[in-house]
Formats: sequence, structure tokens, C-alpha cells
Amino acid sequence: MALALFTPHGFFNPFMTGFTIINCYSTKYSNKTRSVPADIIFLSTPLPTLSLRELNIHHLRADPLRVFKEDELASSAPYFDRARQLGYSLLNTPRVFTGFSLSCVGRPSVIDLAFACPLLALDFSEWADPLPSPGSDHILILLRLEAPLFRAPPLSPN
Repeated sequence: MALALFTPHGFFNPFMTGFTIINCYSTKYSNKTRSVPADIIFLSTPLPTLSLRELNIHHLRADPLRVFKEDELASSAPYFDRARQLGYSLLNTPRVFTGFSLSCVGRPSVIDLAFACPLLALDFSEWADPLPSPGSDHILILLRLEAPLFRAPPLSPN
């Protein structure tokens, strides 16, 4: 799902009149591919773009202390490679789990990922999980963008 927002006054500065949010849920399609390809998730676009998703993949950048299987790294490589090629930044705080197994068999993981394109990464200020559990096996994540256009002016001393 993608949401494209436009305003004549600009979101992050007067010249950035558009903003795109891409949200997807990708699952295993076969042993080597996922249901949503990397080039759909990471667009090469002049607009500020935020890509959020549950990719169900594991990567060292999101979970640096985890030991991974070869197939886990192979399935995540196209996504992280495409993000790097287009300059997208991973916004997650590394090692903060986003998915929890409801059974006692699985272990916590970082599979809900947020990326910002280069234009939007400059305005990113916070990734946090302060919200109460929705009763799901995933946590709710708060992303804060503080674009100069929307920042409150400093208070005057008078």
C-alpha cells in the first residue's frame, strides 16, 4: 500500500510539495524470494519517501548481535542492497525487537523495519516503542519527523 500526499505549501520545505509513505507486508514466496520485491518497496523518486514494512527478514544492521542462518541473510540481501543503492537509511534503533513469538518456541526479532530516503532522513528525529502493546505479536512504533517547516519558532525573551 502506498499513500501519496501533496500540498501546495510544502511538507518539509516550500519546494517539497509531495510526500510518499509505502507500507507493505512481505512473506516467503519461495525458498529464495519474497512476496513483495525490493524495487517495489524502495522507489527511486524525487519525493520524500518513508518505507515501512514487515518484511519478515533478518539483517545484521537491524539486529547486530543475532546469529543468522545463510538463507536468512540471503533473503534480506536484496532489500538492504537496494536500500543502500538508493541512499535509504534504516531508522530502527538496532537490537530493539519488534516481533515476538506468541509461542514459546520462537525468539524475539527485528522484522518490522522503517527506512527513509535521503531527503526524508534529514528530518528524522526519533524511532521509539513507547506505545502499549496492541495485543499482537508485534509492537507499535512511533516515528517522529521534525521538518523545519513545521518546527515551532523559538520563544522570544519578551
